[in-house]
Amino acid sequence: MATLATERTAEPTPTGLVVGLATTSTIEEAKSIADHLVGNHLAACVQLVPAIESVYQWKGKIEKSSEVLLIIKTQRSNAQLVVDAIKQQHSYDVPEVVFTDIVDGNADYINWARAAMQPKTL
Repeated sequence: MATLATERTAEPTPTGLVVGLATTSTIEEAKSIADHLVGNHLAACVQLVPAIESVYQWKGKIEKSSEVLLIIKTQRSNAQLVVDAIKQQHSYDVPEVVFTDIVDGNADYINWARAAMQPKTL
């Protein structure tokens, strides 16, 4: 299991939520990852932004790729699980998965997002 690059030592954000960003090479792969994350309550919402252009260094060469951007709303406590799930399903050797804190926002949306990540019970 891969670990997050840093251990959080700062105080958690007031909302406890983060936005994750990831990219894939195809819309099918992005949809599969999004379905898995939302279906397993690892994310409240995943937005797919098709046809972004990425420019990056890979193995000593400048590469340019058309990719799909995933915008993932999740809890900070789920971040490692999200990384692990994406790495298991992803076609890239080193998939991009990064997070930034959600420090504030529409209270109704924040509450909905938290509730959406709670497993349902009968």
